[in-house]
Amino acid sequence: MMLLSITSINRLRNLGLQLADEPFFSHDHTAYPSGYLVMKPTSVQGNSLPSLRKGYEDGHTLNDTDAPVPVIWNASGRWHVSVWDWAPGPGPGDFVKEFVDEATAIHFIIQYFFDETPEFSARRAHERQRRSI
Repeated sequence: MMLLSITSINRLRNLGLQLADEPFFSHDHTAYPSGYLVMKPTSVQGNSLPSLRKGYEDGHTLNDTDAPVPVIWNASGRWHVSVWDWAPGPGPGDFVKEFVDEATAIHFIIQYFFDETPEFSARRAHERQRRSI
């Protein structure tokens, strides 16, 4: 089991993102072993979905967010990042990505919250279409 480095945690926190020092999910969790929730508070500029405002409590933080909440974890020597909000899914904007190293996975999360990505754009397009109905 590999945990996120303090360097990666601080890199995300320095951008205003929230995550705990320790994983949210247990080491034996089936889907996200030792997975961390990464949250963008509504007060932080970046990609957002106004209809998605919700409070998240992970035992370490409590904050409102207006964006999907990715999970990052390491399994089988690879880093994974996922957003899976639809059941059973996948739905618009749901994904699971795999990366060879931690730095690349962290870079993807930063892009997800602050740049145009196909993953966030798919969810945004769905939200816009839903509002126009």
